[in-house]
Amino acid sequence: MTAALNRMELLAELADAFGVSSDESEVRQVLVRYAPPNVQVDFDNLGGIYLTDTGSSKSPVILLAAHMDEIGFMVTHVTETGFLRFRCIGRWRENTLPGLEVLVRGRKGDVWGVIGTVPPHLLSEADAQKPLRAQDMFIDIGASSRASVVRELGIRPGDLVVPNARSRVLSNSSLIAGKASDNRAGCALLIEALTGLGEHPNTVVSAGTAQEEVGRRGAGASAVKTNPDIAFVLEGILAGDQPGIDRELAPTALGKGPVLVFFDDSMIPNRRLLDFAIDTCEAEGIPYQLVPARGGNDAGIIHVHNLGIPCLVLGVPARYIHANTGILDANDVELAGRMLRSFMRRLDAKTVEWIKAFSRS
Repeated sequence: MTAALNRMELLAELADAFGVSSDESEVRQVLVRYAPPNVQVDFDNLGGIYLTDTGSSKSPVILLAAHMDEIGFMVTHVTETGFLRFRCIGRWRENTLPGLEVLVRGRKGDVWGVIGTVPPHLLSEADAQKPLRAQDMFIDIGASSRASVVRELGIRPGDLVVPNARSRVLSNSSLIAGKASDNRAGCALLIEALTGLGEHPNTVVSAGTAQEEVGRRGAGASAVKTNPDIAFVLEGILAGDQPGIDRELAPTALGKGPVLVFFDDSMIPNRRLLDFAIDTCEAEGIPYQLVPARGGNDAGIIHVHNLGIPCLVLGVPARYIHANTGILDANDVELAGRMLRSFMRRLDAKTVEWIKAFSRS
């Protein structure tokens, strides 16, 4: 694709791609389609993809990692009457699932369905007080027997399921809603960072990693394959600009620029790398949000590989992560891409050695 990146189309295609953990192939295809023509494309054996742009020097190596997989569901059993029992893949608020439209990927194509459960009218008072769990639900695909599900529709236990949520632009033309904002936002940044990068004193590897939502399984493969000097993990980061959230706990907001994470439950970044990022943003006039984050991500695996890899988590704010539909601001994506390109142009061997030396001083 040319340097004239159609950002909204990229975000829409990434959001609409089927990509539950262990089947990220459609996301890989989108990344290949939008990658600049000068990059080298490679893969690992877990499903990760690597887009490499070699600048004026083969070293240092800068890894940009974003997980491609989304939360979803897996069929665990087909009942005699044709309903599908399922389990969650990744972390969901299970009480929000009843009534959710889904797509089941079988061997004969995608099959539409809806998640059902016992109506509250038929529950005892004691059962009505219990939390809703996925194990008590089922997917209704309109079938009448197990044989019709398996033979006619090609669906069996182990098949994957995603919300049937197509992307769309909101009334504010820079806001786009779609599924999998965690982490198709980060995947978009893999392309943004390489598009229009130009000259840079290093080798940049944009890596789409696999199976983050079920244990960050592809992160280690990315660290081994690229052996980076510096790593940036790119994420859709929880936004708190909605009713019911304490802004001290979640200060991030849409439309305020990219996010730099100074702490999460899986990693504390190298202090000089964080300082470098902040100083670069301020020198370039790029707005940023400096926040702590809850939970963990691929950085927790990558930063402890080899002898230790200086690593920083950054990304764009995303409303309603780990739900069937989230919202991103394309302006934040644009600014995050500009920020990453600025980092790449400044990370020469001397600067990288200065960052690494923090751990030896």
